[in-house]
Amino acid sequence: MSSARLLNYEELLTLLAQIEACINSRPLTFVSNDPNDLTALTPGHFLIGNAIRHDAESDYSTLNLRSRWDLIQPQRDYFWNRWSCEYLHQLQERRKWRTSHPDVNIGDLVMFKEQNKPLQWKLARIVQIFPGEDDHVRVVLLRTPKGLLKRPITKICPLPYRGLLNYEELLTLLAQIEACINSRPLTFVSNDPNDLTALTPGHFLIGNAIRHDAESDYSTLNLRSRWDLIQPQRDYFWNRWSCEYLHQLQERRKWRTSHPDVNIGDLVMFKEQNKPLQWKLARIVQIFPGEDDHVRVVLLRTPKGLLKRPITKICPLPYRG
Repeated sequence: MSSARLLNYEELLTLLAQIEACINSRPLTFVSNDPNDLTALTPGHFLIGNAIRHDAESDYSTLNLRSRWDLIQPQRDYFWNRWSCEYLHQLQERRKWRTSHPDVNIGDLVMFKEQNKPLQWKLARIVQIFPGEDDHVRVVLLRTPKGLLKRPITKICPLPYRGLLNYEELLTLLAQIEACINSRPLTFVSNDPNDLTALTPGHFLIGNAIRHDAESDYSTLNLRSRWDLIQPQRDYFWNRWSCEYLHQLQERRKWRTSHPDVNIGDLVMFKEQNKPLQWKLARIVQIFPGEDDHVRVVLLRTPKGLLKRPITKICPLPYRG
C-alpha cells in the first residue's frame, strides 16, 4: 500500500466509529406486536437510547478534507457490504439437515435481502404465508413501508431474538451463558488414567465444576412461557459457541507450525452434540499412527466404554500441564 492511502489517527478512528455504527445498527427483535410497527430493537438502543441512523452525507466539496473523507468511505462501504451480507446469510441459514426450526408466522418482523445502504436495514411484517407441499412455509407476503411484496423464504431473514426479555429474564440468560463459558474444561486434575475429571473456570469461582442446571417442571406455573422464551436463546448460544470453541481447539494449522501428537493417557474432549454445560471427556488408551508416523486414530476410554475415533473428532485440552 502506498503512503498516499494510509489513514492517520483521526481518520482511522472515524472509520472504526463507522464500522461500530454498522454493527450496532443491526435489528435484534421487535419492539411491539403492532402489525403496522416496523420498528426493531437494536444494540444502539442500549448504547445511546435510540437506533443509530444513517449518517448524513454532507457536502465536503469545498473543504480540503474532502479527499480524506473519500478515502474513508469506500472502506466503510466495503465492510458494510461484506459484513451485512454474511450476517443476513447467517440469520437465514436454516440447517434443515441438523435440527428442525419453527416456520415464520403471520405478524413476524423480518428482514429481507436487498442491497442496502450502510445502517439501513429493510424491515417488513409478514401478513400472509404460503406453505409448500411439505406443509412448511415457502413464500410469504410482506408489508413494507412502500407496500406489499411477495418473497420466498430464502430472501427473508428472521430476527435473531423473536421475544423481548425483561430485566430479570435477561439476567437469567446472562447467568446461563456465563455458566456455559465457565464450564469448559481447561486441563486434567490428575494423571490417573481412569480419572475423567477436568479442571474448569468454575473451580476457581465456586470451588467445583458448574453442573448442568436441573430442568424443573414449570408446567403448572405462569412462568413456564417466559422460561420457554429464555431456553432457546441459551441453547442457541451454547450450540454455536461450544462448536466454535471445540473447532478452535482442534485446529492443527499443520501447514504453519508443527504440533506434538496426542499421547496415551491424555485427557481429551470428543466432538458430539452435547447438552449445555455437559462436555464429553475421555482418556486415550491406544494410538494408531498413520503412514507418516503421526497419530491418525485413537482408542478412547469413556464413562460408557471404549470408542475409536479419528483425531479430527477429538480436541486436546487447552492446557496440558
